[in-house]
Amino acid sequence: MKIVHNHVIDDMVEVTEKIEEEGPHYLLPDLYQFIAMSYSAKHQSNDALMYYHKSLEIKRELLGEIHLDIADIHGDVGVTYHQLGDEDEAFRHMTQSLEIRQIVTGKNSFGVALSYYDLASLHNKRGEYEQAYQLTREALHTVLNICGENSFYTGVAYQKMY
Repeated sequence: MKIVHNHVIDDMVEVTEKIEEEGPHYLLPDLYQFIAMSYSAKHQSNDALMYYHKSLEIKRELLGEIHLDIADIHGDVGVTYHQLGDEDEAFRHMTQSLEIRQIVTGKNSFGVALSYYDLASLHNKRGEYEQAYQLTREALHTVLNICGENSFYTGVAYQKMY
């Protein structure tokens, strides 16, 4: 993702505030999520979290808890908390993301593999190396099941093992 300049983020915030004044709008949660990702790319994690949570709240009302959009936001929120050093909140959101992805897509999807990698990174940071290794192996097996042995993505997954 390209880094978005502050004035562009400010313009997006201004647009969303105008939309908020008019009442609920179906684009609002996606705008919040875009703003959150923009703040996250600029390492403004607290601002990112505020907009991720706004997006998550509205999307839950519209889509329910078990939806890939909800899983994606939980994953992004988990990574953001991880960057802030709040490992408990990071673990909670990353786990929710994994559980939702497994329910919606089954165990063999790139989203599930991504969740395994996110959780492995968190366990690694905590010094829980065996759990991190096991989750990385799960991610590798997931990618192997999807792509087979001779895929670029499988090669990337093998690299993450070492």
